[in-house]
Order: sequence, then structure tokens, then C-alpha cells
Amino acid sequence: MNATRASEPNAGSNAKFLLPFLGATFLGAFLLFQVQLIAGKAILPLFGGSSSVWATCVMFFQLLLLAGYAYAHMSIRRLGPGPQVALHGALLALALGLLVGITRGGVPVLPNEELADLSGDPVPSLLLMLLAAIGLPFFVLAATSPLLQAWFVRGRPGMSPYPLYALSNAGSLAGLLTYPFLVERLMSLTQQAWTWFTGFAAFVVFCAAASASALHASSGHVESLPVETPEAPPPAAGTPDRENRPVALWIGLSACASVMFLGVTNKLCLNVAPVPFLWVLPLSIYLVSFIAAFAGERWYPRGAAYCLSAIAVAVFSVLGYEKLLIPGLPDYSVPMLLHIPILCLGLFFICLACHGELYRLRPPPRHLTGFYLAVAGGGALGGLAVSVVAPRIFPTYLELGLGLLLSFLVLFTCHCRDPIHPWPAQSERRQAVVHVAAVVAVLALGIQIARTELADFLSALFWKRNFYGTVHLRVFGRGADRSLALMHGTIRHGAQFTSDERRRQPTTYYGEASGIGLVMRHFPRQGPQKVCLVGLGAGTISAYARQRDVHRYYEINPIVIDLATRQEGDLGFTFLSDANRRGAVTTIVAGDARQSMRKDLAERRVAPGSFDVIVLDAFSSDAIPVHLLTVEAFALYRALLRRNGVIAVHTSNKYFDFPPVIFALAKEARFRAIHVLLRDDPKRVSNSSWVLLTNCDRFLDMPAIRDATAPAPEQSVRPWTDGYAALFSVLK
Repeated sequence: MNATRASEPNAGSNAKFLLPFLGATFLGAFLLFQVQLIAGKAILPLFGGSSSVWATCVMFFQLLLLAGYAYAHMSIRRLGPGPQVALHGALLALALGLLVGITRGGVPVLPNEELADLSGDPVPSLLLMLLAAIGLPFFVLAATSPLLQAWFVRGRPGMSPYPLYALSNAGSLAGLLTYPFLVERLMSLTQQAWTWFTGFAAFVVFCAAASASALHASSGHVESLPVETPEAPPPAAGTPDRENRPVALWIGLSACASVMFLGVTNKLCLNVAPVPFLWVLPLSIYLVSFIAAFAGERWYPRGAAYCLSAIAVAVFSVLGYEKLLIPGLPDYSVPMLLHIPILCLGLFFICLACHGELYRLRPPPRHLTGFYLAVAGGGALGGLAVSVVAPRIFPTYLELGLGLLLSFLVLFTCHCRDPIHPWPAQSERRQAVVHVAAVVAVLALGIQIARTELADFLSALFWKRNFYGTVHLRVFGRGADRSLALMHGTIRHGAQFTSDERRRQPTTYYGEASGIGLVMRHFPRQGPQKVCLVGLGAGTISAYARQRDVHRYYEINPIVIDLATRQEGDLGFTFLSDANRRGAVTTIVAGDARQSMRKDLAERRVAPGSFDVIVLDAFSSDAIPVHLLTVEAFALYRALLRRNGVIAVHTSNKYFDFPPVIFALAKEARFRAIHVLLRDDPKRVSNSSWVLLTNCDRFLDMPAIRDATAPAPEQSVRPWTDGYAALFSVLK
């Protein structure tokens, strides 16, 4: 092809040139977001279904995205077309070869369970698992998009590469939205991994074709052609000077949007459930705000976006995240169906304003790779702040409130730098009024953050936060009614009276009239009773233990284990030690219950059919460990349960009606199920909901059990599996 024909390609050659670029761009973005969800879902059960798992995964992906952009930026700046293609082709081949190598001994993409280490801080082992499973493939996927645009410009200097950017966003959104509604429902994790591997192999083929097309098309051009588009015209009046590169604002705006996105995600996962649907929802909102802002000025009405983001900050503050906190009015719990939309709409408006300002502050085309590098750096900085820094320096979940505060300050800085409605020089009084109003708003927001997040902390006897959430101790009552309560997030996970006369009395959800109380008092014994308990709490159920009984607890949170065993004055509980003094044997196994049970069976530490009773009570705040409530999990419980044993499932929850789910699982596992609902007084903490699964007719026919049995749920739901869990089908 000669230089003249290369500079004036016909429509057919354009179509032939475009096809591999379109395929590689869309497929690469699709795979980039799909693999995040596949790896996140695979790794979640290994760390107890903690809401922090996804935030840590996102931080990892943001850091690799930053690394990919940095590599692409340096490659474009320092290397010519041939060396670029050769280097990136080698990395693609290496990534594909690594995945092929993994397939010989396992499944590609899925993390190696043997690398999970829960003995200390889980974050390093979680990051190591992700790096070993998908590190290099994710890196090359992240770097390919800017490289493809650079190659496109070299091959077709007269054509704009920005349609590829729009196609990349479309592929990202498609990868997100198809996962919870299509991929997760139709395929197991193993099938998902193999399908993704096949897609990655196709992506490598598209990239090879695109690089070959770019080199062939640019062979007639000057080899040193810079990867730049023509200079943009001078900025119009009222727009920022784009030759001025405010790197600090680029990073700050991107970091604020990232903190808000992860803060809202943590809030949803902590109080609902850490499941892919609630991962996808905030991430989709974050991505849509980015797409809308970068679609052009007409998609970002700056004045309206600022007003709506200010309203979002105010609503966030007054809402108090879960309760309506207005001085002089009683507390009002916000329904989940209202709470989730408020969080999501607020996130969208704040992210739209942040990303819109990023678009307005974008540099000329020759600086775009540096701009995207700064944006990726800000996103990674926000991820590090939420996933690594915040759990270590904040006693509670302050990052969402501080994200609101920082977003307000950064957006106000953008306004001061380039006012929405520029004032004439003589109107300094009007500017001063706006500045004073901003200071007042910041102070009001700070006060509300203190009221919503710090009030409980300051009044608690003990407070500590780790990867699995916040745990604190509070004292209730006086005299003989004085009790020490263990709080995990917003939920009371056990309490013990402090007086010697009453400290052995079972309390809260585990009283004698509760479902588990009836099991422990009336279930037929065949000698010493062996009980398996998922979730330790304060160890209250051991108040029922008799001589030679065996209670084996599975607990993942080291703080909870410490508080249940330390016995240091007011900073510990004595249920376990009291049971041991009565001649019972209590054992605590640290780690995720399902993984630990499976390992105990495999290593013969526990024999099949060992337990008379299995108790499931592993909620953290109101979050649901879905992987413990699936058909596969109940098959494991059944293997551990003796014939005619009983499984007791604690189903008390503010937002979800879980008895229909447990009844569906009971039917699938061939158990009879009854619902024991205790509602003496709406204000009493002893109110509880338990579902008991057993085939022991002798137990079910006891008068005490028949009298306590509530009507079976009318709602019929599909049994949950490791690949399917429809939370919103059981929303109250």
C-alpha cells in the first residue's frame, strides 16, 4: 500500500480496519468488569462473607488499573509503534499462557483456596490470591484500551478515537449488568471461569488483528508520527483554560467519587448482604455517571448537578444513613426500600458532579494519557483510603461521612476556581455570603457525622473495628438488671447479666422460650449432647450446656473470640468458662464456618453424623452470609448431623423475611420444618424468630413444641444455591 492510498482509505478498508478494534475494545471492557465479579464471588466465602471483601477487591482492581494505565502511558511516550506492539503482544501471550498453565491443575480465574490465611489480617492473603489468579490478565486488559486508541490514531490519523472510548464504556456496563441477571443465574462459578477464559482467548486474537492492522495501515505514514490529535481550538469564554493542568484537582475529584462509591457499597453490604447484585448496583451508578459526564457538555448540566449534589449531601446528613435524625423529633427507621434508592441517587448526583468537573478540567489531547493516569490514581487512592486506611484508623464507618465532607469541599473548590455564575468584581459581598454558607454547611455536616457515627462510639465501654466490622460493648440496666451486651454493628449478639446470681441465665434471642431455648431444653438426649454452633457471639447458648456436653463453635472474627473468652471484669463474658466449670467441653474453631466444617470432615477431626444439634446464627449487623444459607451448605450440615438431629436457624431480621427461604431449603434437604416466633413485647430484646429443621417426630410432637409453633410461611420461594440468591424476593 502506498502513502497516498494509506492516507485516503476507502470505505471497505475502513471497515476491515475498524472490526478488530471494535471487537477488542468491547470484549476487553466486558471481560475486565466480568472478571471482577467472578473473582469477588469466588473469594467471598473464603473470608466469611464479610462486607469488606468486595471493597478490598475493588481496591486491588483500582491499583492494577492504575498500573495498566501507567504502563500504557509510558509505552506510548517512550516506544515506537513496532516496539509497542511487540511488548504488548508478549504480555498478552504470557497472560494467556499463564491461564493455560492454571487449567492443567485447576480452573482459570478462580483463586486458590490454599492461599487464604485468616490467622491475622486477611487483606494481604486476599490480595495475594487475586494477584495469583487474575493479576496479569487484568493488567493487560486494563492497559489495552488506551493502547488500542493510540494504535487507532496511528492507523487512521484523520479519524477520532473517541467512539472507541464510548464503546469501551458500553462494554463495561454490559459486563456489569449481565452478571447478576444472566451469567450468575445460568452458570456455576466453574462454568463462568471457563467461559471467561474462552472470551480472553478471543480477546487476544482480536488484539493481534488490531495491532497487525495498525502496523500495516501506518506503514505508509511517517514512522515518527506522534500519537496526538490536532490541537484543540482556544477555550471558549466561561470555560476553564485546559492548558492549565490541575493535577491535584484531577486526583481529588476522582478520589472523592471513589470514596463515595465504596462507602455506599460498604453500607449496603454491611446492612443487607455482600452479594454481586449489591456490588453491581453502586458500581453501575459510578460508571453511568462517568459515561454521562464524559459524553459532552450537554449531558452535564453543571448548575443542576451542583444543586442536586448539594441536596444529596443534605439528605445523606439528615438521613443518618439508617435513621432520620432531626433535632426535636423521635428517631424514625428508614425502610430498606427507601434507604437503598436514597443512597443510590445521592451517589449518582455526587459522582456526576465530580466526574463532570473532571471532564471540564480535561487537558488537550496530547496530555490525555497523563490525565487518565491521574484519574486512575485518584480512584486507587480512594480505594486505599476505604479498604486499608479507614479500618485501621477509624473506630467506626466514618469513611462515608468524610467522603461527603471531602466531596463538598472539592466541588466548592472547583466552583471558586470557575464559578457557575461569575460575579462582577464589585459583588464581593455576594461571594462572601456564599463562602459563609459553605462554611456553615460544612460545620452542619460535621455535626451530623458526629451524631450518627461517633455518638455510640463515645458512649461504648469497648469498641474495635477490623476486616469483619465493628464490635463494641455496652452496659444496660442497673443493679440486678445490669447487663453487658455485645454489639456487632447495629445488632445485639448476646448479653450477660453481671451479677453472680443471674450471669448463667440465657438472654436476648436465646431465652428459654425462644426456638433455640426449646431445642436445648426439650430435644431428646442420647447421652451427652454434641452441638455445632455457627457464630459465637457472647457464647450465650453454652448457658444450656450440661456435664460432658460438647459445644463446638465456628467463628471468623478474632475480636468476638477474644471478648467471649477474656473474662476481664466488664470487658468479657463468662458463658464459656462457666460451662467448662460445669464439666462441658467448649471448643472454638477460627475461620469461615463452611470452609472449616468441610476441612474438619476431610481431615477427620469431626466424624460424619457427629452432632445432635446444629445452630446457625452468623449474622454481622443485619448482613446475611448467603453462602451459609444455600442448598450446598445444607448438604454439608446434613452430613455433620446425626440421624433425627435438629438444625436451628436464627431468622430475626429487620429487612428480610427469611423463614420462606429456610422452609424451601428444608424441603430440598428432606427435613420437616417449624417456625418458632416469639413476640411478647415489641421493645423486648428477647423477641426472636427461629426455624427448626428435623425429622424427629418425638420432638415435634411434644406439647411445648406444638404450642410454640407459629403458622408456616405462605410465601413460596425457590431454594437458594451458591449460584442463585434472590434477596429482594423476601424483602419485608
